[in-house]
Amino acid sequence: MPAFTHVHTSLTGQSHKTSSTAAALRNVGSLIHVTIQSVGVNTTTTTTTTTTFASAFAVFSSTTTASQQLPNKRVSGEELAAVENMLGRPNGIRRSSSSFAATATATNIQQQQQQQQQQQNGKNRQDARKARALMRAEKAAANNNSTKKEQQQQWSSASSTPPPNRQQPTKQTTPIKPPTSLNKTPAATTTTDNSSTAQQQRRNARAQSSQPATPPKKTPTSPPKQALSAEEDAKIALQDTHVVRDVDAARRAVELLKRHARENEEHAHAIDTEVQSIDVKADGPCGHGRVICISVYAGPLVDFANNKIYSRLSDVPSDARRTLWIDTGVVLTEEQQQQQQTTAEMEPPVNPWLEEAKANEKKKKPKSKKDGDVVSAETSSAETAASEASDAVSQPTMTVFGKYPSTLEDPDLYKASDIMEVFQEYLEDDVSQKVWHNYGFDRHVLENVMLENGKTVKLAGFHGDTMHMARLFDTSRRAGAAAAATGEDGEDSAGGTSYSLESLSTDRNIFSHYDAENDLEVVGRTGNEGAEDREKARELLSAAFAKRRSMKEIFSKKKVKKDGTEGKTSVMPEMEELQTSEETKDLWVAYSGTDAKATWMLYRALRCNLRSVCARVDKALYPSEEGRDDSSRRTLWNVYRDFLRPFGELLTDLESVGVWVDRDALKKGEETAQQAEKDCIQTFVDWASTYIENAKYINPGSVIQLRQLFYAGLVDPKTGKEIVAESRTFKTENTENIILPDAKTSKPKKYLDFDLTALLPGKQMTVYGTTPSGLPQVNGPMLRKLAGNPGAGKAYLDALDAGESSPPTNGLGDAFSAFGGGREGARACHAIDKMCEATAIQTQVGTFLQPLQKPTHDERIHCSLNLNTETGRLSSRRPNMQNLPALEKDLFGVRKAIRAEHGNALVVADYGQLELRLLAHLAQCQSMLHAFEVGGDFHSRTALGMYDHIKEAVSKHEVLLDYSELDDSIPDGERPPLIKDVYASERRKAKVLNFSIAYGKTEYGLSKDFGVSVEEAKDTVNRWYADRPEVLAWQEEQRRMAMQDGYVATMLGRRRNLPNAAGRAGGGSGGRRMYNKLQGGALRAAINSPIQGSAADVAMCAMIRIHGSEELRRLGWKLLLQVHDEVILEGPESSSQEVLELTRQLMESPFDGLVEADHPALSVALSVDAKTDLTWYDAK
Repeated sequence: MPAFTHVHTSLTGQSHKTSSTAAALRNVGSLIHVTIQSVGVNTTTTTTTTTTFASAFAVFSSTTTASQQLPNKRVSGEELAAVENMLGRPNGIRRSSSSFAATATATNIQQQQQQQQQQQNGKNRQDARKARALMRAEKAAANNNSTKKEQQQQWSSASSTPPPNRQQPTKQTTPIKPPTSLNKTPAATTTTDNSSTAQQQRRNARAQSSQPATPPKKTPTSPPKQALSAEEDAKIALQDTHVVRDVDAARRAVELLKRHARENEEHAHAIDTEVQSIDVKADGPCGHGRVICISVYAGPLVDFANNKIYSRLSDVPSDARRTLWIDTGVVLTEEQQQQQQTTAEMEPPVNPWLEEAKANEKKKKPKSKKDGDVVSAETSSAETAASEASDAVSQPTMTVFGKYPSTLEDPDLYKASDIMEVFQEYLEDDVSQKVWHNYGFDRHVLENVMLENGKTVKLAGFHGDTMHMARLFDTSRRAGAAAAATGEDGEDSAGGTSYSLESLSTDRNIFSHYDAENDLEVVGRTGNEGAEDREKARELLSAAFAKRRSMKEIFSKKKVKKDGTEGKTSVMPEMEELQTSEETKDLWVAYSGTDAKATWMLYRALRCNLRSVCARVDKALYPSEEGRDDSSRRTLWNVYRDFLRPFGELLTDLESVGVWVDRDALKKGEETAQQAEKDCIQTFVDWASTYIENAKYINPGSVIQLRQLFYAGLVDPKTGKEIVAESRTFKTENTENIILPDAKTSKPKKYLDFDLTALLPGKQMTVYGTTPSGLPQVNGPMLRKLAGNPGAGKAYLDALDAGESSPPTNGLGDAFSAFGGGREGARACHAIDKMCEATAIQTQVGTFLQPLQKPTHDERIHCSLNLNTETGRLSSRRPNMQNLPALEKDLFGVRKAIRAEHGNALVVADYGQLELRLLAHLAQCQSMLHAFEVGGDFHSRTALGMYDHIKEAVSKHEVLLDYSELDDSIPDGERPPLIKDVYASERRKAKVLNFSIAYGKTEYGLSKDFGVSVEEAKDTVNRWYADRPEVLAWQEEQRRMAMQDGYVATMLGRRRNLPNAAGRAGGGSGGRRMYNKLQGGALRAAINSPIQGSAADVAMCAMIRIHGSEELRRLGWKLLLQVHDEVILEGPESSSQEVLELTRQLMESPFDGLVEADHPALSVALSVDAKTDLTWYDAK
C-alpha cells in the first residue's frame, strides 16, 4: 500500500502535465485493474492495493477534464513512455506484448524491499502470461456466441459472494469482472461509496462527448463467453427441457399442445425424432428405423413444466421448461437385443456371383503390396469417378440386405409404447400444425410404429419443411467435401453451406433479416410488450447461434485394444445405449432435444425471409401482378404455401405407396447380365492375348494393368523421362497348379508371376488425360474414345464379312487407326467397346437389378424422393428410380419388372417436348408457336426454316413435311418422301439445336457434337436464330437480369440464384480466368434454368392436381412416381381407360385452380402422351 500511496502523491503533484499523459495514465490504471482481476488473485493484500490505487486514480481523474477513463484500451507507445518518465524508468510500468499484460510496480519506496519486489515481479509476469492465455481462450469462446442465461446468473451470484476471510463490506459492492478460467473461480469484489460512483458516472458522461471518431473496444458488460464442456452444455439445456417418461405426464403435455394449437391457429410446433435400427446409407425410412425419442418445441411462451401458456416473454419464469422431450419407451427384450447384436455383426448374405467375382480377382491380385495392383485402392486415390466405374467390372458391389431388422422381419420391435399411444392423438391432430426438418424421414419412421390396434400413426397437420423452405430461399447453397454422406437430415451433415439442420440453424445470413423482437410468437401478443420482452427475444436469438457439437464429438469413445489401451479408432455406441445409460442419458436428452428448438427458430427466420422476397411470376398465371409495387406483389412465402408445401407432403405419400416389382424377373435379368458381362470381358481378354500372350492372365478391372497394356514405355516428350515402365511383373493365382521348372519343391506355388508389356510396342498411344500423379488416365471416357460409338467396330467387321471392301469408318474410335485400320483396327474398336459394355452392364446390375430385389416390409420398393436440384427437379435414392435405363438400353428387363399388382394396371403419361413448348411461350417465338399449333414433325419443320435447299425441295413437292395434308387416296408408293428421310443430316442438326439452345450450349460445344469446325457450327446456330429472333432477344434479357439481379425465375416465381453471373474478377489474370469461367457457367444457367425450372413447375402442379383429384381417389387410383416429365399411376384395371383420359386432361391444364387466373392459358398447348398396360416398359 505505501508504494501506491507514493504513486498517488506523485501523480497529484504532476497534475499540470499534458492531457495525453493524463489519458495514458488513466488507461494504464485501467489495465492494472483488469490485469489483477483477470489473473484472479483473491488475496487481501492485492485487493486492498487495487482499491487504494483506484481511489488514488479517481482523485487524479478529478483534476483533469481533457479525457476520460477508457477501460481495456490498448496503451500507445507515446502514452506509456510519458507515464514511465513521470514514475521513473525502469521501475515504473513494466510493458508487455498484450494490453492485458501491463503490470504496475513501485519499488522506489524502500530500498530494503527491492529483493522482495523482484520476486513479486516474477510472479506478476507469470500471472500476466496466464492472463494472456485466458484472454485468448475468452476471445475464441466469444466467437461461439454461446452466452447462457444460467451462466450469467452463476457469475452474478459468484460476484455477490464476499471473499474468504473478509468481513462483508457495508458499502455498495461493485463486482470485478470474473476471471476467465475453466473452473469458474468466484470473483473478488471491490468497495466503492455511492458519492464516488456518482462522480465517476458524471465524468464518464462528460468524456463521452469528446470520444474519438473510432471508439476503442468497449469492455463487455456481459460475462465473458467461453467454451463449455459437453456436461455443462447438457446441464444448461436440461434446465429448459421437460422430460416425459410416464403416461400421466404425456397426457398433460398433449393437452397443453392441443390447447396452444387451438388458441393460436397460425402457430406451428416443431418436432424432431431420434431413430435406432436404421442404416441411412443403405435403407430408406419406410419400414426401417425405430423412434426412441421425440422432441417438441412450441415456442418460448409454452411452459411444459408449469403447464402454462404465457402471453408475454417477460412473464415466463426462470424455472420454465419449454422443450418437450418424450421417451417413447421402446426398450428391447434381452432376446431382441441379442438378435439385433447378432444381425448387426453378421456378414452380408452370400451372393454366388459376387463370391465368384472376388475369387476371379484373387487370381490377379498380388500377394505382396509392392506392386500396388489393387483396383479399389488405386482408383479411389488417383483416378476419376469414371475410372472407378470402369474398375468395378471385376469387383461388383452389392447392397447389403438389412443390417437391422425391418418391420417385416421383426414386427414386435416396432410396437408402440403406452406413451406413443397417448401422443398418437396429437400427431394425428390436423389442427395442431407442425414443422419439421426433412419431413419425409420423420413421417416414415413415425409411421413404422405399430399401435395396439394393429394400425400405424398417420401424421396430420403438416405445416412446413424447413429443408424445402431453405431450398426455395437460396438455391445456391453448396455442401462441403463430405456431401456424399447422407444422414437423416436428408443431406450431408458436414456443415459448410449445406441444407443440413446444423448448417442452416447457425447461418447468420439466414437470421440477418429476422426480427425476433417484433415476432409476436416470440415476445407475446398482448400489445404491451416492452424492453424486457425484446431483450429476452434477443437472448433467445443469440442462443440459437451456439455451435452444436456433433454426436461423434460428444459420445464417441476410443476403441479399446486387446491389451486394454485405447486405440486411435473411435466407435459410437448405439443410440438406445446412450438413452438408457446412467453415464450418458442426461447428455443424450440435452443433445437430442435441441433439434426441435433449432427447427422452430429456423422456421420463423425462413418464414420471415420468404415473406420479404418478391416472386417474379408469369403474367399469364397472375394477370394482376402487372404494375403492382413490391409491397403488394406475391412473395416466395406465397410460392411455398401454395405449391411447395402441398408438394412436399405429396412426395411423402408417393414414398409411402412405393412401386411393385417382379423380383423373379429381376433375378433372371441379373443372371443374364452376369453372363453377358463375362462374355464381354472374355472378348477383350481374347483380343489382347493375340498381341501379348500373358494378357490372358490380366484382371480387366485393374487400372494399372490396363495402363500397362495401352501405355507401357510411355515417355514424357519434354523431359525424356519414362512415365510407364516398358515391362512390369504382376501376380496371378495359380489355378492350374503349375509347377515351374526351377521350383525347389514339387508343391505348386499359390501365385505365379507374369510380365506385361505394351499391346503396340514402340508406338505411343494418345493420352487423353493424366492423374494427379502424372500417369495417363485409364477410365470409361478414355476407353470410349478408343472404341468409338457403341457397335461401330462390330458393324465394320460385319460389313467386311458381308463382302464390302471398304466399309464406312463413321463412328470408329482412335483405336482403329492406332492398330493399323482395316480388320485389325475394327477388332480393336470392337474389343474395347466390349470393355465399355461390361462396365455399363455392371452399373445396371449394381444400381438396379440387385437393389430392386431387396426384400421390403410390403414387397414394394420405396425410394426417397428429394427436391434438391437447383432447377426444382426431383431426384431419388435408395434406390435411384430417376435414372432407370432408357427403353433402348434396358437390355435386362428393369422397366419390365416394375409392374402393377394382380388385378391392377399402370397408366404412364408423359409430356411431349415440354421444354421446347415452354421456351416458345416464354420467348413468345412466333415461328415456334406456329410450328406447335399446326403440329407434325417439329424437328423437320425446324430444318425447313433453317435451310433454303429444303424449302426449295418442299416448294417443288419433291419432299413433304408430313403426310397429314396429303390425300389419303394416293397410294403409298406414289407419295413423295418426307424431309426426315431425305435430309436426315439437316434434321439431326436441327434436333440437336432445338434442345441445345434451350440449355445454352455454345458454338464450341456444338462443333464437337456435329464433328465440324467452330465456324461451321456458328453458321448453323445463326441459321437457327435467324428463324427465331425472339428466342435470342429473350436469352439476352435473361442474361441481363442474371448479371443485374443475381437470379432468374421460373413461371411460378421460384428463383435460381446465380451469384457468379456478375463476373467480378480479382487476383490478376488467373482470378479473371476463373471468374470468366464461373460467369460463363452462370450465364448458361440463366438461359436453361427458367426453362427447366418452369417444366418442373408444370410437372409439380400436374401432380398436385392428380393427387388431389376426388374422381381418381373414388376410382381407387394412386400416384406412384414422377420421372422428369412422366408420371405413373396404379389402380384397378377395369377403369384404366377412363383414368387415362382423366389424367391427360389434368396434365394438359396443370395450373387450373392453383393460380390466380380462372383458366390460365399458355401461348402454346401442352401435349401429353398416355398409355395403360401392366408393366412400365409396355406402357411407354
